[in-house]
Amino acid sequence: AIKINPKSWKAYNGRAWNKSILEDDKGAIYDYTKSIELNTNQSDVYVNRGLNKENLKDFKGALNDYTKAIEIDPNIWQAYAARGYSKAQLKDFNGAIEDYSFALKLNPDNIFSYENRGEAKKNLEDYLGAIEDYSKAIELNPNDSYNYFELGWLKAEIQDHEGAIESYTKAIQLNPKDYLAYNNRGGEKEKIRGLDGAIDDYKKAL
Repeated sequence: AIKINPKSWKAYNGRAWNKSILEDDKGAIYDYTKSIELNTNQSDVYVNRGLNKENLKDFKGALNDYTKAIEIDPNIWQAYAARGYSKAQLKDFNGAIEDYSFALKLNPDNIFSYENRGEAKKNLEDYLGAIEDYSKAIELNPNDSYNYFELGWLKAEIQDHEGAIESYTKAIQLNPKDYLAYNNRGGEKEKIRGLDGAIDDYKKAL
């Protein structure tokens, strides 16, 4: 298609998408860039190119693309969510939380922004805020063991040992091979019940 019509920005987008599927991020970036040169008003293409840059650990470049997407379409929640992730990778956790929050305002069922905002709050030691976000993520998807594990860790940090045990137990039910959850649950049991109450978990963590 490109050989027939080298001015077809849609053809570049299609080829870039295929390259992304093949994990050829550099090739995809090249094609998305050609597409943008032909049509600068494509918010989704800026987001896609940002994701390719993100895969290459070019978080500043990705952030710039997401910002451009937002300038074109202020209601594109995917750009806010993705920019939040790039900001978090650059250690701008407050900025990340702001973007995740706006993404959630636009799309309240966006589970990944709850998870990522929870992680950003965790990095700022806002454990209660993080617990709220991971709890919301669990409400939206109760079958993800990782979120229960994170909830267990956070509850342990605020000295809610029984709550931590409950969350780790749920993580183990969903993923019986989560040996770190066994280890951490054992640690919480030891704090309130002594070593005898924790020994079985420690054994399973080995």
